[in-house]
Amino acid sequence: MNELSIPEQIAVWDRIALGVELTTLHPDERVAAIARELSPHFHEVLDLGCGCGRHLLTLAEAGWYATGLDWSLEALGQARRALSFNNRIARLIKGDFRHLPSGNMEYDLIIAARVLNHSHMNGFVRALREIKRVLKAGGKAVFSVPALANAPQLPEEAWLEPGTAVLPDGIEAGLPHHFFTPEEIDSAAAGFRHVQIDSVKEALPPGAQPLYEGHVNEWYWVTLSN
Repeated sequence: MNELSIPEQIAVWDRIALGVELTTLHPDERVAAIARELSPHFHEVLDLGCGCGRHLLTLAEAGWYATGLDWSLEALGQARRALSFNNRIARLIKGDFRHLPSGNMEYDLIIAARVLNHSHMNGFVRALREIKRVLKAGGKAVFSVPALANAPQLPEEAWLEPGTAVLPDGIEAGLPHHFFTPEEIDSAAAGFRHVQIDSVKEALPPGAQPLYEGHVNEWYWVTLSN
């Protein structure tokens, strides 16, 4: 399958958002811990690829001034409904994580859980440059991306470049996915003061099947300090 155009990719995320049941939204445990552990008072946090708002709710409940960015209007609409239902407030912005519509040094914390891998490698590099630009001095960015070991077994024509493939089927068919090595992350994050990369082997979600025999669901959780 060929890679979808940007408008076609946005349409995929719109369809995915429409199928989300808001009462089942649950934050990633690591993001929830960060929201509780770091001091939120009078501090700004940006959730990149906020989707239907699962992390915005947690961040707002912990006291952060939260902003969510997504390029799917359907997802932002779902996030708005979730926030309203739970009596929480967050700013919602339509945008692309590779071109952030934000001023320099605007945020104390940036979160991007399972988001930055939906791109080619050069898109990931641009995203980190933008994160560095909008992050305050002393601020932190935390994101997760899949390890190369997590890549499905695909035919050669599915690979657009080393590490980047277009999935041929499933709800994310036609979307680019990059699978990372620690060296790639280190190189792209060279401008940050401190880079920490943790490898986490996660259990598959209930009902999910391994992508292939011996599949390891390995993700890198990365913390960057400005």
